[in-house]
Amino acid sequence: MDIVRRRPITKIKPKFVSMPMEGKIRRLGRRSAKPYSEGVNNCAPATPIDGTGKIEILNPPDNGNSNFTVSYHGGAVIPSVSLELIFWGNAWTQTGTTPTASQIMGAVSSVVSGPYMTGLTQYGIGPGTLRGAIIALSDPPNPFSRDDWHNLIWDLIDQGTFPEPDDDGGRNLYMIIPPPGVNINQPGVCGAHGYPGDYDFPADYDVAWAGYVLNDGSLDTITTSLSHELVEACTDPEDDGWTLDGLGPPSDEIGDICQKTVARVNGVMVQGYWSQRDRACLIPLGINFQAMPSPAVFGRGGPDITGGKKSIYVVSTTNRLAQLWDTNFWNLDFRAEQTPAGAGLQFRTTPAVFDRDPFQLSQATGGKKSIYAIATNGALLQLWDTNIWNGDFPASAPNGDYAPGWNANFRGSPAVFGRGGPDVTGGKKSIYAITSDSRLAQIWDTNRWNGDFPAEAAGGNYAPGWNPSFGSDPAVFSRGGPPETGGKKSVYAITVDGRLAQLWDTDRWNGDFPAEAPGGSYAPGWRPFFQGSPAVFGRVGPDATGGKKSIYAINTDGRLAQLWDTDRWNGDFPAEEANNGQFQNLRFQGAPAVFSRGGPPETGGKKSIYVITTDGRLVQLWDTDRWNLDFPAEEANNGQFASLRFQGSPAVVNRGGPDATGGKKSIYVVATDGRLVQLWDSDVWNLDFPASHF
Repeated sequence: MDIVRRRPITKIKPKFVSMPMEGKIRRLGRRSAKPYSEGVNNCAPATPIDGTGKIEILNPPDNGNSNFTVSYHGGAVIPSVSLELIFWGNAWTQTGTTPTASQIMGAVSSVVSGPYMTGLTQYGIGPGTLRGAIIALSDPPNPFSRDDWHNLIWDLIDQGTFPEPDDDGGRNLYMIIPPPGVNINQPGVCGAHGYPGDYDFPADYDVAWAGYVLNDGSLDTITTSLSHELVEACTDPEDDGWTLDGLGPPSDEIGDICQKTVARVNGVMVQGYWSQRDRACLIPLGINFQAMPSPAVFGRGGPDITGGKKSIYVVSTTNRLAQLWDTNFWNLDFRAEQTPAGAGLQFRTTPAVFDRDPFQLSQATGGKKSIYAIATNGALLQLWDTNIWNGDFPASAPNGDYAPGWNANFRGSPAVFGRGGPDVTGGKKSIYAITSDSRLAQIWDTNRWNGDFPAEAAGGNYAPGWNPSFGSDPAVFSRGGPPETGGKKSVYAITVDGRLAQLWDTDRWNGDFPAEAPGGSYAPGWRPFFQGSPAVFGRVGPDATGGKKSIYAINTDGRLAQLWDTDRWNGDFPAEEANNGQFQNLRFQGAPAVFSRGGPPETGGKKSIYVITTDGRLVQLWDTDRWNLDFPAEEANNGQFASLRFQGSPAVVNRGGPDATGGKKSIYVVATDGRLVQLWDSDVWNLDFPASHF
């Protein structure tokens, strides 16, 4: 019977196939098949590595020399393999044969579609599927030869069991497994893969991607050998894909130098393969990735103006700082742990990301970025990418210049502000973070790192009742100004007594409370006390040295407040005005995120606000000639995830596009069950789980 992929693997059974033409199809074409070098797997024993508590195993290659390079030679690869198993021999129909065909199929399905394959994304390859399995009802010679297994593949194709390789559904990888004790006539070889060809008169020459693994009666032996052949067949099915420089066939493929690296992935024994990214033999072990609330997202640019590329930074529930990024697959790593500064650190709050290449001069590589995250021990870690990841601690630099009473121990999440400057590949930045004793710290780079407390500056101009103790994460707004002076900015944070503070720099630091401004125009029921963290949106305007802005924050009653400046400060509750007052009773948690939808500067532009209600619903608010409100996650995928609920704060990234009045965006938010959710708009809302691919 044919296999339906959605059917649970325990329900899949191999199809019995008789071989009526076996031994009779000996055409000139088989004898005329082109010769090639076959990749082989030697029967070298290896001691399994314990992967307990790890997400991956990285091990030196068999000879201990990590100076290998993998190169692509322009030929075939298998991006998402469709694997067919061929159990060769009548012994597979007998109940005493161990392991059984069903046991092998279950293990192989776990390998081909699971986390083991995710490390191949660096070669343009991802997980695949087990297409199906057959039992070929003929007994193999013992030992069998290379020609024997080649003929088996083509006999099955020629009699119609499998489609021709160039027909629809024909581009599969076939792996043969003989009964226990049946050997190849090549001593010391436990498996091989290749591309046996067939010529049909007058001019049809086809190759099939195929291989075999021997069977000593142990499931571990079968899956170890098969995993080796699987990754090599995917990366180099026809001798012209990815191979190791300086080595020749049959020992130049990514599994050949990693035969001593073996471990269990989801209970199945597999062999490692060479990872050029890690310069080591890799076995991805898979993770049940769950995230803490509130991701950060970075638009990496790229040629796809309707979608672009992005990197997401989020802390796992095991306190690890994760990076997810999209190529033709989703990728995940924990690069902070591979820098000397970040090794051993744990995290619990949202990181901040700074674009070091705002002009996209390195568009092909996705730009450069710096990441700022506060560890559980209070240290502020800076990570940045060159040709490798680097890390240090800007608030405690050996040659830093810090204010008296400096405290380099922080809590919460930082904010980062690009100060411009001539170095377009790195720029200059200021970092704002709350210390463990509730002081707002500013850290900035010149020829060294500097630190002070702008809310307590000598000579500062602060409003009556000013309180320089803060409870929320800060937000930063660029007010413009010449790059050579580092620009001007306003910083917004909520004090420990719930007041929304605004700090801004002129020739000195200034501070006031925009939600309590004398002469302000505020909606009925206005309460100037807030929780969580604010978000700020630049409304543009003619004032190039200051601009206009809107601030969004949740007050202590759970109401979403909007503050904006004209000739005075104004305040209202946009969610309560939306849809003719239909949602006046909605209350909110966390911090909002704001997305600029564009529009003419004289109107202050248009924006969408994303925020989570106290009962976990993701709200979208947007302004036209009025405020509008809906629930995009509940509309996505035809309502499939209408009951999904969320925590923390969302993040939003602009995916570009020609629609200047709206654009396209992707929203990232963490569900209450710890899954990282991605929402994006096409002509409808779409939803998936990018970290669930691992």
